[in-house]
Amino acid sequence: MAFYSRYKEALLGLFFLIFFTLVIIFSFNIKILVVTNVDARFWPRVVGVLGCLASLVHLGLGIHSGLTGRRLAANDVKELATVTSPEAKKTMGLIFVLILGIPVIGFLPMTIIYLFLQLTILRPKKERNYLKIAAIAVVFSTAVWVVFRFAFDMLLPAGIFWRLF
Repeated sequence: MAFYSRYKEALLGLFFLIFFTLVIIFSFNIKILVVTNVDARFWPRVVGVLGCLASLVHLGLGIHSGLTGRRLAANDVKELATVTSPEAKKTMGLIFVLILGIPVIGFLPMTIIYLFLQLTILRPKKERNYLKIAAIAVVFSTAVWVVFRFAFDMLLPAGIFWRLF
């Protein structure tokens, strides 16, 4: 039992490494109806690879923690969890509005609005530079749209924004 209590983070990382490896393996069995650049196998593989990378990090930190015997102290956890309840509620509300707004307004304008508001919420009031936040929101949202449209050949919801032009 001492082994488990000492290496439980590493064991959790190992469990998720196995899980995400299985996600990648099972993605090869997905039937493809239409051959495109991004097919039904693509996203499960992306999630699997990212999950494996995160699991490896967790596994490594768990092994290090088990060998050194150092655990996160309560003060360390408080410093890591800096998001307050009002910020978390605002974020959940923004995500809800984003999900409802994308089909109506469209991916690009809704994502720009979401990112602007989300970055504003996350920055302390005295450090907010609205011009910089707006530029980040526009550039990042446009880059994501361009990647999906031209690299993956996928259309994102246009909403009323593109119908006006």
